[in-house]
Amino acid sequence: MHHMVIAAISSSSGKTAVTMGILSALKERGFSVQPFKIGPDYIDPSFQKKASGKVSHNLDLFMMGKEGIYNAYQKASERSDVSVVEGVMGLYDGSGIKSMEGSTASVAKLLSIPVILVLDAKAMSKTAAAVVLGIKEFDQDVNLRGVILNRVSSARHYELIESSIVEKTGVPCLGYLPEDPVMEFQSRHLGLQLDPLYERGISEKIRNMGRFMEKHLNLTDLLNLTEKEPDSIKAEHPIEEKKQKKDLLRLGIAEDEAFSFYYEDNLEQLRQKGVQLIPFSPLRDKRLPEQLDGLYFGGGFPELHLRELVENSSLREEIRRKLGQGMPAFAECGGYMYLTEGIRDKDGTFHEMVGFFEGACEMTDTLQRFGYTSIRIGSYEMKGHEFHHSRWVGQEEKEQKFLCVKHYGSRDEIYRTGQKKNNCYGSYVHIHLRSCSGIVQSMVEHLRKWRNQNENPICR
Repeated sequence: MHHMVIAAISSSSGKTAVTMGILSALKERGFSVQPFKIGPDYIDPSFQKKASGKVSHNLDLFMMGKEGIYNAYQKASERSDVSVVEGVMGLYDGSGIKSMEGSTASVAKLLSIPVILVLDAKAMSKTAAAVVLGIKEFDQDVNLRGVILNRVSSARHYELIESSIVEKTGVPCLGYLPEDPVMEFQSRHLGLQLDPLYERGISEKIRNMGRFMEKHLNLTDLLNLTEKEPDSIKAEHPIEEKKQKKDLLRLGIAEDEAFSFYYEDNLEQLRQKGVQLIPFSPLRDKRLPEQLDGLYFGGGFPELHLRELVENSSLREEIRRKLGQGMPAFAECGGYMYLTEGIRDKDGTFHEMVGFFEGACEMTDTLQRFGYTSIRIGSYEMKGHEFHHSRWVGQEEKEQKFLCVKHYGSRDEIYRTGQKKNNCYGSYVHIHLRSCSGIVQSMVEHLRKWRNQNENPICR
């Protein structure tokens, strides 16, 4: 088996595009390739899935803990030929000034995975060797196995950099990537735009990225450098609840261009508890799927699809009616925005949404909150992440502003966010279910209670 972490010295070095190209190239060679993403990001995993054909898994130390990361990685990778982990930010960038906890390096060491460094060498020559030497010596427990040189101008430029790196560090170079439109994607906020995933021709573009890798990188050397014996300790496989299909709880999950941000590990934990995920589209479906026991609205970019959401009034009315009757629902960030009275865009135009929660959301030019969060709902405390360019506006003293949160970011603060109404919970926080023992079972009990109260299909 082959295991590798694709890392960089900083964001915007090209590691996301390189990861996508490697996934595509190895898949084209016939390998079964399993992608992963370090950190809380949703968009990069979506592209990784497109490139590899497999669902990508997040590996986040803050939200999942060491045991959670280890088990999630081992379980997902054990049936694949190659596991490719995309890093986050710079290799050693962690959650604090004195700590590398949560960094790409810390996860690579936890899982004992070789690191391949993507280095943007556009404005470098021999200085590249000094950078690689510093990366190698900074933490000698990190297994740096190779370097991919990005944005190199010519073969002569590459030869100059490669000879210097090999002479000064002993770390092999695996080839170079010249600047080319095939490797370019537009960005939004801190990451890629999600829109290209839904555009015609995206599959061919990603295949071309793989062909670009084949042409410019030595992928055989890459595989040889990252071959690793399977760990003797196997992942723990939770016992899945074996249920007849009719006994499975049916959770409607919003999935389309407007709502797509879900941690695969969260969905897997729900499946293990006997929950069947039933996708529906708030953009296109005029009705909810039949006989649902609850609803799950993930994050995304509803602000980019306001016209379609407004025009689909029949679905919004049905959702409002179901939630008013007490159907359990869980909504995060974009999903929470959708359940409020409306969204005001940057031009000041108000767009009516479901109207179940009090208040509305307005788009902002600046980032409102960004960082890890610990959120308390009743007796449960869960870890999560916030990242949004909008804010809730309404009467702050409303009782439904109930979620008490401690935010771990540039400011250490206690604040309140989100709402609870009937059996519906919503906030800007993307939570990770693995971070809180008992929360999945509590969610399942909410779903089952609703089912038991509505046995008559006519009522459901």
